Amino acid sequence: VSTKKGASTSYKYTVPVVFMVYNRVKYLKQAIDSLRKSDFPRESVPVIISHDGHIDEMTSYVDSIKSEFIVIQLFHPHACSEHPSTFPGDDPKLNENYKGDAYGNPREARVTCCKHHFTWLMNEVFAMDKLKKVDGFLFLEEDYIVAQTVYETIESGLEYIDENDKQNEYFGLTLDPTDGYSTSIPQSNGWFEKGFVTGPMVFRRDMFQKIKENAKEYCTFDDYNW
Repeated sequence: VSTKKGASTSYKYTVPVVFMVYNRVKYLKQAIDSLRKSDFPRESVPVIISHDGHIDEMTSYVDSIKSEFIVIQLFHPHACSEHPSTFPGDDPKLNENYKGDAYGNPREARVTCCKHHFTWLMNEVFAMDKLKKVDGFLFLEEDYIVAQTVYETIESGLEYIDENDKQNEYFGLTLDPTDGYSTSIPQSNGWFEKGFVTGPMVFRRDMFQKIKENAKEYCTFDDYNW
């Protein structure tokens, strides 16, 4: 564990962790345990849990950690598990006259649902009154564990962006340089810049504002390579 900063240290940036969850309670328990052992300042920074459906075992587990963490609990109102016959669920017209994305992939309900949840979630957390003073969010799914120095790493990356005037060039801080083990880890002594493919990411308000300003392009970008 880093000795540079600890959970009680005052950080320059405030970045809550956001978990998108469905029914994999075993994985979320491992993720929360890794967060518990990290330098994440849980006494002052919230953990946001966004449920893609009402799964009793999952909601019970989230209730059980509210004594340890500042938990903000959300429920995606358009969860495909609860609305299986409506878009973005298994609509029979999902691939009608669709020739595939840039990789040749057809539209897939599972991926479409995940993207829909994420888009709704971004709008929800960035607009929430109680979160308007935070700088951004670390978006995770329920099967990501974090390193012991995750918050120090986030702080370092955001400082790199600001100290090098990169605000107009970056998209976010991706914390998995392998893109889900699809590529090798680049050789670097610090932060490096590359195209984003997939993985956990820190979004700041300035980037979310750019997404809102380009909402049509965001909503019509039709890729299923997750």
